[in-house]
Amino acid sequence: MDRDTSEVEFARNLKLRRLNFVALLITTALLGARAAVLPENAATGPAELLLPILWSLFATGWCLFDGRMRNKPPISGALLVIFIFFPVGLPAYCIWSRGLRGLFLGLGILALLAVTWMATALALTLALGLPFPD
Repeated sequence: MDRDTSEVEFARNLKLRRLNFVALLITTALLGARAAVLPENAATGPAELLLPILWSLFATGWCLFDGRMRNKPPISGALLVIFIFFPVGLPAYCIWSRGLRGLFLGLGILALLAVTWMATALALTLALGLPFPD
C-alpha cells in the first residue's frame, strides 16, 4: 500500500511539475508578445503586474513539485525567496537540489525562457509588420 501511494504521489507531482513548466513557457510567450506589440512605456493596467507575478508563481510551483518528486521539497521560506527573486531563485534551487549539474539545468531553463520570449516577440513583429525598435 505504501509503495502504491508513493508511486501515485510521484506521478501526481510529475504531472503538476510539467503543468507548471508549460504554464511558465506560455507566460514567457505572453511577455514576449507584450514586448513586441506594446511600446516600452505604455501603461497597460493589471497585465503589467499580473504577468510577472504569474511568471514567478509558475517557476516557484515548478520548484515545489520538482522537490516533492525528488523527496527533497524546499522549505516555505525558500519558496518565498524563489518567488521574489525568480530569475536568480530558480537556478539557485536547481543548484541546491542537484549540486553542480543543477547549475546547467537552471541556466538551461533560463536560456529556454529567453529563447521563447525572443522567438515570440520576433514572430509577432514580423507577422504584424511592426517596426523593429531602435
